[in-house]
Amino acid sequence: MTILNALILGTVFQAAPVQQTSSIYVHEASYQSNHQVEVEFSHAGGCQPRQFAMDINSCNGEIPATCAATIRDVTDTDYVCERLMRTRQIFTIPDHLRGAGFYLRFTQAEDIEIVASEIKTADSVIRRASVEPVNAGINPDYKAYEFKAQVMVGANPCQARDVNVELSPQQQGETLVIRAIRSYPEIKEQSLCTLEFNPQFQTLKAQYRFRDGEVRQIRIENVTSIGEHVTVDID
Repeated sequence: MTILNALILGTVFQAAPVQQTSSIYVHEASYQSNHQVEVEFSHAGGCQPRQFAMDINSCNGEIPATCAATIRDVTDTDYVCERLMRTRQIFTIPDHLRGAGFYLRFTQAEDIEIVASEIKTADSVIRRASVEPVNAGINPDYKAYEFKAQVMVGANPCQARDVNVELSPQQQGETLVIRAIRSYPEIKEQSLCTLEFNPQFQTLKAQYRFRDGEVRQIRIENVTSIGEHVTVDID
């Protein structure tokens, strides 16, 4: 958790007869379980209890996306004083943003960005895939094949930073399904990346051995684009 330099908090009182927007500064933030984010922030209006909400918007085009978060004073009153207070509050991530990993960057802070989901993996695109028979050993009842392909790590060098890719095979009946999985880091050092499309690929290969007749075809998922697949007959 990043701790920023605290504001020097004064104790100045000034009544205001009209609605004002409190000055808010985020000091710390952390993702909790059950789609909740705990935020510590300073705000004006300490003369009476205040209510706050967290707005999430302005998501960029990265995978995973980086979304802007803003803490907003939603107190239903026209009376605001300028006494600064420090508050720690838990906010819930909206339903429509759950289930997809993304980064949350607080606009009212110098440099606070957190992983805002427990999901940190995703399918990746495969290109230039090949399946070749290789030596399966001395047992004639077995066959072996080497799978080799280029896997997209990120849409550009910035987005590919600290991302790991691996092959994930799964046998479904007589079909061996191969997909590539990207794993994202817990903390992303670079907060924003450009939308430049300069895809970065990493070459992966693996050998698969099975009894003769056990697997009759290999299906490669997400070839060239997500959702497209290619099937190779090997029997």
